[in-house]
Amino acid sequence: DMADTLEEAAAAMEEEEEEEKKKKPLCEEDRVAVQVLQYCVHLLSVRDMPCRLIVLETVRQGITLLQHNQEQLLPLIHQLWPPLQQRLNDPQLPVVTKAVGVVATVAMVAGDFVRQRISKDVWRGFMRLLQQRVPTKFSQQYKLYVALLKALQVICSKVEMATKDILAMA
Repeated sequence: DMADTLEEAAAAMEEEEEEEKKKKPLCEEDRVAVQVLQYCVHLLSVRDMPCRLIVLETVRQGITLLQHNQEQLLPLIHQLWPPLQQRLNDPQLPVVTKAVGVVATVAMVAGDFVRQRISKDVWRGFMRLLQQRVPTKFSQQYKLYVALLKALQVICSKVEMATKDILAMA
């Protein structure tokens, strides 16, 4: 049957295209970004607060740079998630604020890939932080509050969260 033959040919061509994509080497910029993000997995746990802030910003920028290459990006997000999650509980508010921004970036570029992680690992913590009294303007707590609201805006627009999680905000 002609239709079956055409479908088989189209499927074979798609498979060949996917194989070519896999074989295609990374451009230099992507290769360096992947290596840097792999190092950042370990550096997110250093004791020095300014270093943690720099590493978090590096992660945010690296993820943004690789957003067009999901094949490389998603495994890196998987590796970065546990130490990033730890930074959300950091004793230093500037680090928590920066980590919230990184979570927003991850949600923006990875969308539903991180739905379950956001729902399970960060949603309740975000809600807990937002339920505290509104901090005074220009304080570190205020900056965190603003970062949380921005992150929730991105999460709600880019990640299909379960209704029960969204209702937990009420």
